[in-house]
Amino acid sequence: MQRRIALSLAVILALSTLLSVPTRAIVRSPIEINSGVNFDWNRSFRIGESELAFAISCPMRLSVSGLTDKVLPGENFNVRMAIDFTPGSYLILGSSRFNLDEPIRRLLTRIEKIDLKPLEELVLHAAKSITLCVAGRIASETIGLVGRIVIDNTDMWIMNELEVEALTSGPVTVSNSLLRTWFGKSATMILQVGQVTQRGLSMAVSYVSRWVMRLHFDFKQSLYSHPLVGGIVRKIRDALRLPWEPELGTAEGGSTPVLSSRILVPDFAIEAMSSTQAVIQGEQARFTISLTSLDEFDSLVRLTIQGLPKGATGYFRPQEITPTADTMLMVETSPTTNPGSYALTVIGAGGGKTHQFPLQLVVNARPEIRASDTRISTWTGGQPPVWITEQMFILMMAAISAVLLIGLTYAIVRKRTAAVPADYSLGPSRDRPEKAASPSRVRPTHPSAITVGTVFCRFCGVRIHSDAAYCPMCGRKQPATV
Repeated sequence: MQRRIALSLAVILALSTLLSVPTRAIVRSPIEINSGVNFDWNRSFRIGESELAFAISCPMRLSVSGLTDKVLPGENFNVRMAIDFTPGSYLILGSSRFNLDEPIRRLLTRIEKIDLKPLEELVLHAAKSITLCVAGRIASETIGLVGRIVIDNTDMWIMNELEVEALTSGPVTVSNSLLRTWFGKSATMILQVGQVTQRGLSMAVSYVSRWVMRLHFDFKQSLYSHPLVGGIVRKIRDALRLPWEPELGTAEGGSTPVLSSRILVPDFAIEAMSSTQAVIQGEQARFTISLTSLDEFDSLVRLTIQGLPKGATGYFRPQEITPTADTMLMVETSPTTNPGSYALTVIGAGGGKTHQFPLQLVVNARPEIRASDTRISTWTGGQPPVWITEQMFILMMAAISAVLLIGLTYAIVRKRTAAVPADYSLGPSRDRPEKAASPSRVRPTHPSAITVGTVFCRFCGVRIHSDAAYCPMCGRKQPATV
């Protein structure tokens, strides 16, 4: 049970970590072509001494989709193309114009040919015009007399082939540059972006539309044996070598649509606000590291540090970031880190990219405290540094000087008190001390030994000046003499 709880907590922690990391994606927009393309054919054919003119116009709409405005190196795109019908098609034969919208609508699914037999007037007019060019006016009028028989025994259609060619520029290739399609159907070509490393490139694909059209004209076999027009159609067969399939021409679209995309090379750059930091042994250095996204780089980057001196540690806060963002590199030195200049290297890896950035860490020695310094230093043992030896010498000399001064003072006082006679009591006063114990302070007992005018301290017996109000030895005030 405890293991399940621990496992659940670990999963929740991992999910929360993933959710807390901001993710970004490259923002792309689809690009499409929806352009009108008009195909026109204008041909004339010389038949005998006469000339027969054809003119056909068909407006179309070319659609291309499947590409985006931003691409990545090595990506593939399935580009779909289709051509749709739009109204306004017509055919001009000689001086007559015929609308083609209805037969094209009815035969949108026919790829190889557009049957013109539903246009009976067109079929008869074509048969009479060809007969006029080959056999003359009388034969043309004869064909007109049996118009129904000619219409029923004549095959006439337009054979066509639509082509879309992709012309590329920039680092891009296509699997099949020429596609054939038709109304209501689509074709697909594969675009592959080249493996490029240079930023700022773009690619473009232009689409050239062509419509190759042929006219098919032929008489059925039964018409060659017709008693009225059989000879005429045989003459036409020999002259035109039926079936007659003249190429009406290749029409290119009146416009060339272009799709253009910018090639992104996602990457990131590493920089530092200050690439050099100087600290004292045991202090901390801080570097602000900036990661910049290039071409919409959106992957998580993990940072590491190399080149730290012995006794130093380094860490990032945070260690994983998604550019563009900043992080802080902390380098902790210790008191044992040797002074010097160290070359550090910040390494960032993510999204298939790895980059480095150099830093410099200067570690200075901790200053030593001398007698004149007010700062505090610590002696870690071993041989005493010079500053400790100097301080000990100064203290020793000060102690010796103090002892000598005390001794000298004591000697001077001793010498002064040695010559003072003993003290005598002058009366039974409670303020007067007892007789001094030292013989040098005992007053002389014989009157001849006391000089006239000599004065002694009433308390300690030391000889003092006759005008002294206080004893220089005991400091007491002397009584006034009556």
